[in-house]
Amino acid sequence: MNPDHTHRRWSHLRKILERSGPFCRPDFEPSPDTLEFLMENCKVLVIGAGGLGCELLKNLALMGFRKIDVIDMDTIELSNLNRQFLFRHKDLGSSKAEVAAKFINERVPGCSVTPHCCKIQDKDESFYRQFHIVVCGLDSIVGPEVDQRNDHIALELRRQ
Repeated sequence: MNPDHTHRRWSHLRKILERSGPFCRPDFEPSPDTLEFLMENCKVLVIGAGGLGCELLKNLALMGFRKIDVIDMDTIELSNLNRQFLFRHKDLGSSKAEVAAKFINERVPGCSVTPHCCKIQDKDESFYRQFHIVVCGLDSIVGPEVDQRNDHIALELRRQ
């Protein structure tokens, strides 16, 4: 990857740090260490590799996050191809998580996506605790369960 492209890619992460939002603490001042953490150490989990998950994976990878995991239990069906752009006809019947990870890994230098082909309930709390950011891209009724688990973990971490 040429240096110019790398610099432009990381500029997207810089924009996140420069803009404060409604949930940002008023005393938050990003430092060069924060950017380095996001680029080098931050682990992101995307739950779901369907329509929302494909967009999330692409956006996170292109923004500059390097360590991304994706979890999805589903396989690719013909009806997915019109809206889940990481998948091709040759991928029918394959794991969404595996194909999505392979697609991103082959196209975004420096990004490593690790697939997990299982239900979210199959992973224990220690699995989820290893991530700094968890993004839910589910469109099923399991979504609220993920939100509750994340809220529980976040509250425990604040108490520590």
